[in-house]
Amino acid sequence: METQMLQQELNELGSNLFLNASSSSNPSPPQFLNSEPLPTTTINSPATPPYSPLAAATTGININASPRREISSPQYGRYHDHDNLARPHQYQRFSPSTPIDELRGNVVTAAMNQHGSRFLQDKLRHENPENIDMIFSGMKESLWSLMVRPIGYHVVQKLIDVVDDKKLDEILDLLTRDILRLEELCAHDHGTNVVQKLVGRLTTQEQQFFFASVMSQIALSLTKSINGSAVISQCLINFSPSHKKLLLRAIAVYCHDIAQCKSGCCILQKCFNAADDEMFNMLAAAIIQNADTLSENCNGNYIVQFVISMKNLEVNKRNLEESSLEGQLLNQFIQHVDDNVRQLQSHMYGRRVLQAVNARRNA
Repeated sequence: METQMLQQELNELGSNLFLNASSSSNPSPPQFLNSEPLPTTTINSPATPPYSPLAAATTGININASPRREISSPQYGRYHDHDNLARPHQYQRFSPSTPIDELRGNVVTAAMNQHGSRFLQDKLRHENPENIDMIFSGMKESLWSLMVRPIGYHVVQKLIDVVDDKKLDEILDLLTRDILRLEELCAHDHGTNVVQKLVGRLTTQEQQFFFASVMSQIALSLTKSINGSAVISQCLINFSPSHKKLLLRAIAVYCHDIAQCKSGCCILQKCFNAADDEMFNMLAAAIIQNADTLSENCNGNYIVQFVISMKNLEVNKRNLEESSLEGQLLNQFIQHVDDNVRQLQSHMYGRRVLQAVNARRNA
């Protein structure tokens, strides 16, 4: 009898173990009864499926943590922004009393960093010759890359402000060594500021003549961009009349093409204001010779009106003779307008030129 009871207990124990093992292999999903729903997050990645509260709970993923985002940059390629946290940079610890020797060998890296750039500019501001020499030596071979960097170009501008004539000649030689690269630099949003700063520092006759002769070779392309035109304008402001002529002659050759560009039309007006009698007549002759096509151009008609309406005796206070624009050239253009009145009247921009001519006649 005892044997039978013992056998029955063993059978019941075995059946319970079997049931427990089968239930553990297929666990039921956890039930969240009478509780608030778990918060969800959206991960901005096309390759990552959205996470559900149930999946997060069963796999142990913290859905409240900030996602790891992959960012694409044209300069640095693809990199990861881990939680997008601000991190202290090694140059934040620098103060005005920090010796410049701590940056020896790392001047270029510091110049491209916000805190390092401010530190270098502060050192240059005091115009210490030793600091200037060390920063110039460290940046000299990397000037091209620094001048087009959003932060680095500020240091280069400050360096140009404080260097002596010898170092300025080295910078000038470096920038004019590759004319096509200089053309790209002048048209760049940051590079144009550096070149304009350099133009303002060119004070000797040799420096101005050399730079003006180089710029005259790329004058056509520079006048067709806003940044390049700003460099040309800076040359007209700072250079002596004899060196301005190098640029103005090159511009007069391509006057027809330049006048049809929006930025070129604007810089041409500055050229007229900066020209002496000889160059003024040369530019005006180029405009009037092409007045028939320029009068019907959306940009060219403005420079034609500008030339016609300029009162040289009042604006430039010149004692012009009858052979100047006030006489011969203007009469030639008025005669040309009279011969093509019908064509100009039928064109929207041509009618504006006719109005300018009639206003000049009445004046």
